[in-house]
Amino acid sequence: MQMFDETHELSNLEGEARELKRQQQFLLALRQPAKEAALHAKVLARGRAGYRLSKSQRPSLRGLEAYRVNAGAFAQRALEANYPTILLLMGEDAFAALARQLWSCCPPTRGDLAWFGETLPEFLANQEHLSDWPYLSEVARLDWAVSRAYWAFDVEPNTDSLNMLAHDDPAELQVVLASGLALIDSSWPVVTLWKAHHSQDEETGPDLSLAQEALAQQRSECALVWRSGWRVQVAELPSSDRWFVRALLQPSSLASALDHAGDAFDLSACLQRGLQAGWWLGMTWYQEPAEGSREYFALMPCDQES
Repeated sequence: MQMFDETHELSNLEGEARELKRQQQFLLALRQPAKEAALHAKVLARGRAGYRLSKSQRPSLRGLEAYRVNAGAFAQRALEANYPTILLLMGEDAFAALARQLWSCCPPTRGDLAWFGETLPEFLANQEHLSDWPYLSEVARLDWAVSRAYWAFDVEPNTDSLNMLAHDDPAELQVVLASGLALIDSSWPVVTLWKAHHSQDEETGPDLSLAQEALAQQRSECALVWRSGWRVQVAELPSSDRWFVRALLQPSSLASALDHAGDAFDLSACLQRGLQAGWWLGMTWYQEPAEGSREYFALMPCDQES
């Protein structure tokens, strides 16, 4: 039975790899019309020697051209869906130009355009003409975390499991976190900026006074993102909880997270805040990440800043 499970998992991984390669080849064809033109010329040359495109090939080429004509527009709409705050900050025209530039410089690597724009935060940070808005890349990081949280797998709360805290070894426990939980530690007021553009009155528009004040103060904020039901939540994480939550995301045992949190950390207060907000869903048994897994390599020393 175990051999069957391992073979089945290997088959799924191979299938996913083949599908990803197919998507990448398709996207490459969309972006390289010159190569397709050369292919057409070669096909036509063969056609004069009696070679003809099959019925299945002809619609495929026409479909590829249709995709190419609309790809830029699709990419822009996908980017708008993933980065609504950046769209509001930049304006439609500037954002459309940004989408075209990103499509050209950093094209998608998979056929699902819902993932297009993963590299936008880094791309924005490297644009010299945007140096007057250094917070754009940080807000983009928050937008992307919100987008990914929306599509994250559901996690069911289990408050009864909190009883484990009373009698079990913290080294054997792990906190159950809400769907899509992410931490964005920024030197800019990203939470204030994000909320200013998503809590607006339909008639008067967004109230940017708090965001402008926070920017003038160059206030740093740590954003916590998670999904509760179908709604993605964004909140500023207290500095007292920052190292604890960061350790939980590695993931770590409760004991290891407490070590990173420091002596002044108040577990009871953090537990109460997490339960009320809905990002702390319960407890479970801690399992060491398998060697070579993504979680295994994430378990790196986390030195606190002085």
